[in-house]
Parts: sequence; structure tokens; C-alpha cells
Amino acid sequence: MACAELRDLIKPVSSFHHDWMHGVRQGTMPIYMFLILEAMSWQNFTEYTKLWFLPASQNCKLSDLFTPKRIEAHKKSKRLKISASEVLSLFPVLEHYVLKVASKTAACAAQSQAFLATCRFLCMLRAADHMTIRGSDFDKVAENVLQLGKACGWDSFFVKKFHWLFHYGDTLELHGVLLNCFSVERKHKQVLRVGQDVANLSRYEASMYKEVLGQQLARLRTAPSLPFSLQKDCAPTKKMVQALQACGYTCSACCSTLQAPCSLVKKGDAVLLVSGDKPFDCGEVWSHFLSGNDMYYTVPNLFDFRNICTETCRAFCNIADKPQVVPSCRIRTSVIFARAHAGVTTLIPWHLQQRLWLEKGCKRLFLTTRAAATQASQPLPFCKLPSHFHSASFPANSVLQAFHSYSHLASFSYSYSHFASSP
Repeated sequence: MACAELRDLIKPVSSFHHDWMHGVRQGTMPIYMFLILEAMSWQNFTEYTKLWFLPASQNCKLSDLFTPKRIEAHKKSKRLKISASEVLSLFPVLEHYVLKVASKTAACAAQSQAFLATCRFLCMLRAADHMTIRGSDFDKVAENVLQLGKACGWDSFFVKKFHWLFHYGDTLELHGVLLNCFSVERKHKQVLRVGQDVANLSRYEASMYKEVLGQQLARLRTAPSLPFSLQKDCAPTKKMVQALQACGYTCSACCSTLQAPCSLVKKGDAVLLVSGDKPFDCGEVWSHFLSGNDMYYTVPNLFDFRNICTETCRAFCNIADKPQVVPSCRIRTSVIFARAHAGVTTLIPWHLQQRLWLEKGCKRLFLTTRAAATQASQPLPFCKLPSHFHSASFPANSVLQAFHSYSHLASFSYSYSHFASSP
């Protein structure tokens, strides 16, 4: 502010952002997680977490968050003492448990609604950069979070970060984006790792800067230039080569870990794959390999797809023994899954949930519009998508055309803006 040349360019008040990583994932969400677990049973949910498996790249075991020692620490601090990344891994499983168990019991019905409202707010924050969400939508859900929490008697746990809930919508309307500190927090670890070994205290800052910058440049130089790459690849076994040759494939290298655009995909992960006739294919990864024509392939054991619950965004499959070779580019993402005698349940991540919402919303929109036009004996009018899908208007008959060709469109983009601009 002391520089007159920058005074008209830098506006600290209007450019200020409330960081939702610290405000929600390290603020309101751990408190509501603690309160809903207090209303339910710690022991039952701890046993429930043992049924679920996270993608191996997350390097987290949910049941380790609820050892007797950690539960005692949670109760002492009156919130879950876990990191923001652990909140991200835990909340889909806890949300599923509340939907399937707690919300159906009279003793926890009110508390379940309050917690589910917080989950809805967090999902909106994560999706704000990828789909059309208005600032007023955040205000409505934030008000719902506080009202339901107050009705449960949780208002004594409200801290200042609960007031932040009403600022995210204003920030989105003003700047068109909601920033978070995940990248900054990840960089902290690199700096701390270097700082522990620097002994030159007379020029500590310069030594730190050179070391961190050198490591970053080296990482960028060795990073794979292709969207797919094998991590620590090795020569395939004779048995694997023979099996692939029987299927018409050659194999020059294989590995249990694939660097894909979505994330690291490791052996044992459950993955969602692009499918032509179903919303997704689902299977368990067995291996990855590089063929002789420099194409990357994955060998998953595909499950028998049963159905998808569009309300809770959960996919249900039957366990089957159907290993297949598929191009690695068909992998959408690794998912959280549970295996039981009834089959496999996968939790569809937020960035793929919008496909289910869009498909369901477009179908309802077309049927409603067609019924109204038929009753009035008039041609299909221009209509408008609901606000939670997209704000663009287009002819209703194009909704049907896009809806029928949606499986093809979804192979290229899952964004609402792409759909609204398509013919």
C-alpha cells in the first residue's frame, strides 16, 4: 500500500478470499463429523470402515482414524482431529453410512439431515469450478446447515468458521472462482523436508530457495511427457506374455502402477471405465502393460454391473471373474469401494456425479416439456435448464437428441457447459 503505482491495482479488501480448505474441511466439517458420530455409535462406524477400501494412491486406512487412542483424542477436542486430506477420504463413507443407517432411525433423523446438509455444501464447493453454481445457492445451503444444526442443539459448537459459510457465495459471484490452499499446503511439506537438512544459517533463506527450486526443476525434467506412463516398469513374466499373446497383444513392459491423467492407478484399485451402453464399467485392476506399438493397456477383472442409485450416486455390481484387456485411456478414476457377499458397492466421485444428475435432469425435463406440449397440442417450445444444471436456453427437442447421444458425448466431456453448447 505504500507504493503509489500499485495502489490502484491491488485491492486487499475486495480481492480477499476465504479459503474453504481450512474453513470447511478443517473447520465446520470435522465438527459436524464428530457430532454425528456422537449421536450414533463410534464402535459400529469403526467396524463399518473396515469394509471399505480406498484407492492405493491415497495411502490411508479409514479404520486407523478410529483406534481407541484416536477416538479419545477426538472426544477431548470435540472434533475429529484429522487432516484435510483424511476428511476428503472419510466423508463419502460417513455420508453413505448416514444415508443407509442413521437417517432411518428416529433417534438420529434430525442430526443426519444436518450432517447431510454439510456434505452437500462441501460437494458444491468442490464442483464450483466445474459446473454452474450460483452464489445464492451457497447461501441457501449454508443457512440450511446452520438452521438444522441449531435444531439439533449443536449451536454451542459453532465457531467463527461457520460464519465463513456465507462468504463463499459472495466470493464466487465476485471473482467467478473459489480458491483453496491444497497446493500451498503440499508445497509446505517440500520446504520442510529441505529445511531440516540445511545447516547454513547465515544464508538460510538463499540456501532453502536454491535447494527447493533445484528439486522442483529436476522433478519437472524427469516428469513423463505423455499422459500415461508406467511407474517402475519391469519385464513381464513368461506366463503373462503367453496369456496376452493368446489374446492378440504384445507386451514390452508391465507394472502394477499407472500414472494416468486422473491419478495414480494401482493394482487392487477399483476403477470406473468409459462404457458405451452403461453409465460406467467397473472392475478391479490386476496389471498394466505397454504394448509393442507404444499403447498402454490395463487388465481389470470386470464386475457385472447391476444398477446405479442416482439419488445417492452409488454403483452396485456383482462379483464376477471376467478379466479383460482394455486401453488405459478408458479409465476414468479410481474409486472407494466395499466388497461383500451381495457384491461390490462403489462411491462415485463428485466430478463424475454430474453425469448422473445431467442424465436424470434432462430426461425429467424432456418428459415434462413433451407432456405439456402434447396437452396443449402445440410444438415443443423453447425451454430452460434448471439453475443447478446450466443457465443456457435451447429448444426442447434438442434435449431429446442430446439425451439419446449422451453416452457418446460423455466420452469426451462431463461438463455442463459442453452439453449446453452441443447441438
